[in-house]
Amino acid sequence: MTLLLAFLGMMYEYILAHYISSIVGGAYVILFVTFCLFASALGLGSVIYNFISDRFKNLKSLGYIQVLITLVVVCVPLYFRGLNFLFLEQGWSYFWILGGASVPVLILGLISGFELPLMFRLASVNISRLLVWDYVGMFLGVILFPAIFVLGLHVQTVCYILAFLSSAIALTCFIFDTKAQKSENKVFPLHTSSFHQMQVSQTEPSGSHFYLGLFFVFIMSFCSFAYQGLLGKVVISIIGDSFASRSYAIGFFILGMALGAWRVERKERQSQEALKTILKVETALCGLAALLPVLLYFIAGSWFLAFGLSSVSESQLVFYGSLFLSLFPMLVGFFSGMELPLVFQWLGLNNEQRESYYLIAANYVAAIFSGVIVGFILPNFIGYSFSFLLVIMVNLFVIFGVLFRFPNLKRQSYKVLVAILVFCALNVKLVYPTRQFFIETFYAKMHLQSFSLDSLNTTLKAIKLAGEVFRIESFFQDIDMVDAQQNSIEGREKIFYLYLNKQPQFNSDTITNYHQSMLWASASFLEHKPQSILILGGGDGLLAAEILKYYPDTPVTLVELDAAMVSVARQNPKINIMNEDALSSEQVTVLLQDAYQYVRRTDQRYDLVFIDFPYPVSIDISRLYSHEFYTGVRRVLTEEGVLILDAPIITRYYGLNESQLDPNTIKILNTIKASGFKNPFVFGPYDPFVAVSKNNRELMFKDVIRDQVPNSVFVNLHSLEHNLTDLTFDSKGVNYVLKPTIWGME
Repeated sequence: MTLLLAFLGMMYEYILAHYISSIVGGAYVILFVTFCLFASALGLGSVIYNFISDRFKNLKSLGYIQVLITLVVVCVPLYFRGLNFLFLEQGWSYFWILGGASVPVLILGLISGFELPLMFRLASVNISRLLVWDYVGMFLGVILFPAIFVLGLHVQTVCYILAFLSSAIALTCFIFDTKAQKSENKVFPLHTSSFHQMQVSQTEPSGSHFYLGLFFVFIMSFCSFAYQGLLGKVVISIIGDSFASRSYAIGFFILGMALGAWRVERKERQSQEALKTILKVETALCGLAALLPVLLYFIAGSWFLAFGLSSVSESQLVFYGSLFLSLFPMLVGFFSGMELPLVFQWLGLNNEQRESYYLIAANYVAAIFSGVIVGFILPNFIGYSFSFLLVIMVNLFVIFGVLFRFPNLKRQSYKVLVAILVFCALNVKLVYPTRQFFIETFYAKMHLQSFSLDSLNTTLKAIKLAGEVFRIESFFQDIDMVDAQQNSIEGREKIFYLYLNKQPQFNSDTITNYHQSMLWASASFLEHKPQSILILGGGDGLLAAEILKYYPDTPVTLVELDAAMVSVARQNPKINIMNEDALSSEQVTVLLQDAYQYVRRTDQRYDLVFIDFPYPVSIDISRLYSHEFYTGVRRVLTEEGVLILDAPIITRYYGLNESQLDPNTIKILNTIKASGFKNPFVFGPYDPFVAVSKNNRELMFKDVIRDQVPNSVFVNLHSLEHNLTDLTFDSKGVNYVLKPTIWGME
């Protein structure tokens, strides 16, 4: 029962996050916000249950809770449909809508907060065992949620399925409670032995020890959530931002927590022994948090050095790489899972004592602070690498609390502190070199020709000579700039590359042809000179620079999500030379917003819209290739307006023949057609694009325009319609935010 309740709770969190992001955008940010709000409501629910526990202490009570959850979940799709109407049609502000969207999150979290404390009362097993099943249920929820996209299910359908499961649990509770009443048992235990026969200490903890325990639980949980998020970021930076890498990193961390709780459950400890074990666990966590980033970067770099990128396909790298690297966060999860059960053993608490509920609440509330501080604040100020060290410093509060509150343990303090200082020193000394080793090895695309010392030395020297790599870790993505010696002709400058999350964006040799293809095509497709131009993405400023040359008097609006990308475009000397400081021009207005939200809300209309987004390798970027997004883009176009977007028409990742389409291409074209653009025109054998008009007129290249085009650009202004002769519209392939068909490499 505990497993199923935890599974449903985790699924509800993901579903609510997707509903909210379908309205306001920002899937990655909204997921953080939803988890924090849900956790805070869980904590409040646990506290409230402490005051009403005498009224809610049997299976019928659990049944009523599930009935309430079922009613709320059934109303969720209709509720968010209403919010979407208020957001788009009535013009409600972003913050009002976000506040309204938080209501079902808080209600479901509050009600769900009753479940675990109630299970403590109902079950006649010790607390650690219940926590094991709770963590396993959460693990299954995280791992299985992506399956709804693989199966092609709509989030609304999954919502109703989960509501049915909650109602089935309610019915089961009512049936078993009726049997318990007939047996004259007011409380029907979920185990064969009686609750009151448990061999657990019934001693009330002293006030000072209990409040110290609350403090320990809060700090421990804060650090555990922080370690999970930071290690997940390391895994994503190595493998790439995909559903697999995120789900595995979170899921296996939680699975490790289940194993840790199970390890504690196997042995009953006296108070002093439990306290000593807490000290060992916290020391181990500090050491792992300091050393694992170094180890992960070193392992990844060594793999690419030994075998190279060609040894596995892109999809295999994401799947198996995520699976393997997530085993390391699972190790941290193992020690994190031991913490809460050990505190229960130290304080001598059992299932029935009300102090247990406060500890559970402290565990939940810590998630809020961890999500806000580590998820939003620290990375923007000190970066992810130094965030590890700061969290370790916070973790030290528990160690200091144990060492100095209990004098008989002080003699171990010097060993512990010296060990932690050594771990932190190693982190400071090694994390940047190992990260750089991984990045340079990845982009050099070189590997050992043989497993010998000479081959190793030769390859490492070649990697160093291949080019310098500079990385900026923003909240939204990793921005990598590479000065590559390889592939450049002798006597010329190095080729400059820019990658976002290791996906190529541009290089200094091809940027002119790429962006001029878009501009010359627009001149051919438009009936008149555009009076207003919108760029969605394109934070590097390169497309804006070309627009200023072709349309010197036309105002340009550029919508970019990542402020770090705009800062790089303005401040990096090489990029600034390439974009001719276009983003500082008075003609260009830069808006730091989510493009998904912008096109669905703005009152501005544009004659020409350019879309320049990364490849949709994650569910977050998938929104920018969705029916909802393209419908919003159609909304901001004038009646004769034209849209041109970069598209992965000819595969660049899978090693297929040139005439074969990227697996996601058909889905993108189907989505464009379903959004009201009936005649998409596909062109660009070297740099592929899709062009459409709002009035659905057929687009074609004008001969008079072609005569003026440079030869290097002219070769790209050719139709690819022959690649699409067998393509027919398929509504099943349309990509929706709540039913994504494009969510990563296939």
